[in-house]
Amino acid sequence: MAGLMGVVITQLITWLLFGIATYVAINNYFDIALPINFNEIDWSALPLNLFFIMMGFMFFACVMTGVGAVGTGAEDSRNLSSIFIILSIFPMYLMQMLITDPNSLLSRVFSYFPFTSFMILMLRNSIGALSVQELIIGICTSIVYVLVALYLSLKLFELGCLMYNRRPSFKDIIKYLK
Repeated sequence: MAGLMGVVITQLITWLLFGIATYVAINNYFDIALPINFNEIDWSALPLNLFFIMMGFMFFACVMTGVGAVGTGAEDSRNLSSIFIILSIFPMYLMQMLITDPNSLLSRVFSYFPFTSFMILMLRNSIGALSVQELIIGICTSIVYVLVALYLSLKLFELGCLMYNRRPSFKDIIKYLK
């Protein structure tokens, strides 16, 4: 998981550097003034947004590891993981509603649902729609979600190793987790 996180961070830094180089090239060499003033950007939300990004990444890495360990092969694991991939991109469908009304009941509910909370909390934090109480609850639940996902993925990995070449049933998984 640490190696994959390093690759993602390297990719994000590369995109950032290409973005900065493009911005400088457009401003200096093409005499086009872009309407971006970096002095007006509020950078105070960045540390918490990075925290939510890392927590979300670790959560989904744990979930995918657990799901992959239960499958008997690559095709089986891919089919199982598609459910979680759909859940992870679900906040994109709610983006317009989240931006127009970030304090609605729906956005508050999805702020604490494990598979959508990381992206929605990050968006609501960027807009400035999180109260201090919601922020503390969001940070705590994010940590709990990652720890629970890590524990379950370890258990599922153990079960997958024990049941080599045989896909465990839901009943087997529940029995092993107890």
